[in-house]
Amino acid sequence: MISTQIWFIAKSDFKERIRRFSFLALCALSVLAACLFVPNSEAEITSIAVDADYFLQGTNWSWIPMASALCTGMLLPVIGYFYLRNSLSFDRITGTINLIYTSPVSKVSYLAGKYISDLCLLFLILLVVIVSSFCMTLLHFPNSRFSILHFLSFFISILPGMFLCSAMALVTETIPVLRSRSGSWTAGVLFFTIYIACITSLTNYPYGIIARFFDMSGFAWLKDCIDHSVYYITGNSAQVALGVYRDTVVSNLEPSELFFAPLFFTQKRVLEKGCMIVIGIVIVLGGSLILPRYEKSRKMSDFSKKGKHRESCGHGLLFTELTLTFRNCSMAWFIVMLLLWLSMFKVNIKTVRESLWVLSMAWSCIIYSDYGCREKKYNLDILLPTYCYAYSLQVFIRWCVGGILSLLISMPVIFRIAMGGDWLGSVAGIIFAFFVPALSIFLGQFGGSERTFEIVFLIICYLMLNTTSFINLPAISSKKYIYFIFIPIISFLMVASSFYWRQKSS
Repeated sequence: MISTQIWFIAKSDFKERIRRFSFLALCALSVLAACLFVPNSEAEITSIAVDADYFLQGTNWSWIPMASALCTGMLLPVIGYFYLRNSLSFDRITGTINLIYTSPVSKVSYLAGKYISDLCLLFLILLVVIVSSFCMTLLHFPNSRFSILHFLSFFISILPGMFLCSAMALVTETIPVLRSRSGSWTAGVLFFTIYIACITSLTNYPYGIIARFFDMSGFAWLKDCIDHSVYYITGNSAQVALGVYRDTVVSNLEPSELFFAPLFFTQKRVLEKGCMIVIGIVIVLGGSLILPRYEKSRKMSDFSKKGKHRESCGHGLLFTELTLTFRNCSMAWFIVMLLLWLSMFKVNIKTVRESLWVLSMAWSCIIYSDYGCREKKYNLDILLPTYCYAYSLQVFIRWCVGGILSLLISMPVIFRIAMGGDWLGSVAGIIFAFFVPALSIFLGQFGGSERTFEIVFLIICYLMLNTTSFINLPAISSKKYIYFIFIPIISFLMVASSFYWRQKSS
């Protein structure tokens, strides 16, 4: 009986979620990522570099699954968490959870079904990456004979992290404090910060407790495989870099070819990854204890009875957009943002540019994450076309409000960069401030929800935290000046296309 309930909930949730546009967009993004993960030593930036002064880069088929597994393992936990974190909230909005509470389905069965559905979604996304990487391998090395098990062994390192990532995304929705939109985003940013700290700890201490039991990326396991392949040639551990620019000075005149052996399974690694899977299952079981057995009804205040109704025409569109922008922000959000904003004046500029500014932008994402889909969420997309120039004026004002708020958040780093003489850097910060709300308007309009923008923007923040040159747009090389023309044009085109699509669909 219990197994039947779990299977029914998992199957229903899985079928419903794979029909959404966000899942199809995520699959398309996975195919594109698999193409970009192919190592290319002749390009300006390559996905992976392993001891470039000793080895030829990307000369055999084993580099493609290794690079794809490394890069996918780094990005999939972050993407997966933000994609899966609305499993329960969607049921609350549609009222499905009230039907489940009145049925004989237990809380454990309900969460277990959701957990299995989330795991299947992540497995399906990983399968898309594997198939795409396999096609890229056949395309780049058509005459190579390789073992399918050897190819698939690299991706096995990612599987245990999915159990922990899915459990954390599901359990955060069971905590009452984190159920609101502000609390949900707070949990997301907290997970993102912890994940970045774990990656940093993993790089500095690859054999520590965090690397062994909380490595959702599988990097430590793959690093052991790379070290095992490199040690027989150099006698040392490998120096691995992801997403690096081609500026390495090659010291060896005759670099040798590096072939990656399949992922080896030691008793220690199997035990550690087994513990990670068990931790994920235990977290889900603990979440069933926190999940309430009934939903409290929300109190709807009647402004007309209390005499607090205000005519919206007396405030104007700018004031209305400001009010709606900060509607989802709690007092805790303002306190954290204020602390980040003040700390950017005190900490050294290098730390501000590489971490604090990126974290503050990620923390501010909640204020404009629904810019492109707000009307659709509240069924106003049919009403607005009845007003003359409503769409064009609204989109423009919303873009300006989001850009100004993003500019105010970035003001400490822009001011300090300008005082240091790096005027191009300050201009790049201003351009990026107006690019973020434009991206939200565009992705929200075509994605239909804020989920697409949150995933894409968190990927951008992840790249900014791990690639210094991504933040330092100016003064790297003369080719980087194209960003000062390209990004403003893209921002304008995204806002204009959103306006045109709205007018056409209405």
